[in-house]
Amino acid sequence: MGLFLVGLTLLSSKFIENDYMLLYNEKYLNLFTILIEETKTTKMKEVIKKYIGIVGFIVGIIMVFIAAYNEYFYGNDYEKIGLIGVFLWATTSTIAYELNKPKPKIWFIYFVIITSIFLTFIYLK
Repeated sequence: MGLFLVGLTLLSSKFIENDYMLLYNEKYLNLFTILIEETKTTKMKEVIKKYIGIVGFIVGIIMVFIAAYNEYFYGNDYEKIGLIGVFLWATTSTIAYELNKPKPKIWFIYFVIITSIFLTFIYLK
């Protein structure tokens, strides 16, 4: 760990001494700042609206596969992980369906989120 920190210190001092690299790093810092500013706009809402269903599906399927793999190969009971994956999948699919309507009902989205969290905690108990 100590050698890593010494190497990192030497590397960073080398970048600071070189003016070109300093300007190069500032260019990427400005680009990063611009990207952050763009995500604060309504475009981020559109990205979430578009991809929440597929992200929930992928995470849910991974959780179900983990539960099935451990049950089949190791005999460990990870049924709770699998069912939480199904809850997540159903929740995000419902939210994505509602968000893609012309006039989404925000109260319904909150209801689905609160209900799924409540059912998850009841199941974990």
